[in-house]
Amino acid sequence: MLMSGMRVGEVLGLKWSDLDEKTSTLRVQRAVTQDAHRRKVLGPTKTSRTRAIPLGPRGIRALQQQRVRQAKWRLKLGDLYRDQGLIFSNEFGGLLEAQNVSGRYFKPLLRSTGLPNLSLYGLRHSHATLLLAAGEHPKVVQERLGHSSIQLTLDTYTHVVEGLQERASERLETLLSNPGVTRLGCR
Repeated sequence: MLMSGMRVGEVLGLKWSDLDEKTSTLRVQRAVTQDAHRRKVLGPTKTSRTRAIPLGPRGIRALQQQRVRQAKWRLKLGDLYRDQGLIFSNEFGGLLEAQNVSGRYFKPLLRSTGLPNLSLYGLRHSHATLLLAAGEHPKVVQERLGHSSIQLTLDTYTHVVEGLQERASERLETLLSNPGVTRLGCR
């Protein structure tokens, strides 16, 4: 989630067929949702749109390691494992519960590494905040997050965008200090 900015349900709905290792891209096409009986099912994403998220080498390596762990577990369980092609499945190949992921794996990992307490959703927020703080264009962040509009992204992360104003002023000052810039079309 930190590497992709995906929603929790989108991550839990990923299938191996959504990963294109040649282009290092994840295709987000579904999410784990609840049906009328409050059962977990695969359904559309929040915006009902498909999007592609390129991953860096660290994200791809993590998924490759997950594939190996899952294959070993599948062999160990044999016929008890009901493979649904999910990247992140429960011990029998079915849909994971987000609260189980958080309580059994994520929170203990945070405690054992001394990291601050954070929700799974906080990883999505951190993804966006880090990208914006690094100067990434808000439109790119909007697309990665799957927000329906750039206004939603800007409204949600205004505190980060405002923090970039000083850096923008410094960059402009540097550009204007260069005599060659005035010949670039500034009149």
